[in-house]
Amino acid sequence: MILGSFIVGFLTLFGFAFCILPGLVVAAAQRFGAAEAVVDRNGPGGTTTRWTFAELADAIDEQAAALVASGIEPGDAVALWAPNIWEWTVSAFATLRAGGILVPINTRFKGGEAAFGLQQAVGVGHRGPCGDGCRPQCTALGNAGSANASAAGD
Repeated sequence: MILGSFIVGFLTLFGFAFCILPGLVVAAAQRFGAAEAVVDRNGPGGTTTRWTFAELADAIDEQAAALVASGIEPGDAVALWAPNIWEWTVSAFATLRAGGILVPINTRFKGGEAAFGLQQAVGVGHRGPCGDGCRPQCTALGNAGSANASAAGD
């Protein structure tokens, strides 16, 4: 506990008043506002998306509000299964901003592997809109993934 207090004091001393990720987003928006924060060149048709720190913070706040409005509460697990695109960044920080537990799912996973990760997330504290109904859905996803793997000869 002493080390934790030391780290908080050290970070505060050097201008990092917020030691959690959502707080760092806010601090970065205040400090670097109009500077480029995200450049994603993988948009539809080869388009490029650019976000300033201020725009990124606004998008994160907007999505966090949408997550809360959809029923996500502090401690709920939120799984993200997406490639390295700007939407993942916004979704990840919005999940944390809303108080959720971020559960990133590897994009190389097949159905059964993703199902395992989702089942583990349910045990972490998932409540969400489907409640316990997520377990059968995860099992179905796992079975579909196994069937697809068998059909593909994996």
